[in-house]
Amino acid sequence: MARKPSGSRRNDERTGAQERLRRDLEARGVDPLFADAVLAEVEIGVTSAESRAAILDGVEVAYRVHCGGREDLSDAVRDLNEVARLMEDFSGELTKLDESLKTLSAFLQRMKTCVNEKRPERLH
Repeated sequence: MARKPSGSRRNDERTGAQERLRRDLEARGVDPLFADAVLAEVEIGVTSAESRAAILDGVEVAYRVHCGGREDLSDAVRDLNEVARLMEDFSGELTKLDESLKTLSAFLQRMKTCVNEKRPERLH
């Protein structure tokens, strides 16, 4: 049987270590996509059981903060959409008001013309 080169064995160990970290992060409620994004960086810092626990705690806290920011962003987008809808409705109402004022202005101009035609010119 052919033996794996030592570099390949080390890559298998690294993959195993990353997989263990990934499972531990998922057990703590961290999304797999988030865990995958940080695994390569945090694995380097794992030098002991204490550092492993601290790193897992840190990634978990970072994930919670990330989720909170994502929820805040979602709320902000929802609020922004609501404001945009209200502004669109307000714009529609202003358009209606503008049309009504134009109609009223035309009516008043016609009334003024009618009154001026019927009124005799006065000389004092």
